[in-house]
Amino acid sequence: MPGHTVLFDPGGDGEALLANMRRLGKDPGNVERVVFSHAHGDHEPLVLTGCSHPGVLAIVDQATRITGRPITRVMGGFHLTDASVPELEELADELRSRGVTQVGPSHCSGMQAAHVFQDAYGPGFIRLGVGRVLRYRQADKVQGTHDPA
Repeated sequence: MPGHTVLFDPGGDGEALLANMRRLGKDPGNVERVVFSHAHGDHEPLVLTGCSHPGVLAIVDQATRITGRPITRVMGGFHLTDASVPELEELADELRSRGVTQVGPSHCSGMQAAHVFQDAYGPGFIRLGVGRVLRYRQADKVQGTHDPA
């Protein structure tokens, strides 16, 4: 996809992925799509979104079709800066109905979306930002965080 940033088969080790991206001079924030070429155990049911131009629900639905598994975590840009509170609440409900238990809206999601998702998801809301480190164990929720702020 000329002119686009696609992450192909990121593997199961987030720290190694980020170290490799740094080594290559690639900014993870510029990733627009994540592609899994096959389903196997090293890929957690997590969707990382770049800016969600097609819509975060469409991305979750497509990832579910590809993997054959429910997507339980969605993090990244949700492209919602112009969405109203009722639209955001409906989106939170739709994500929940699809099995999403943790969300981390960032980038182009907007502060209003962050507040609505925080209210809707409570402990399932993950605050993201520059320098934030999340640690996961396979099939677990966030185990620990580091927030430089």
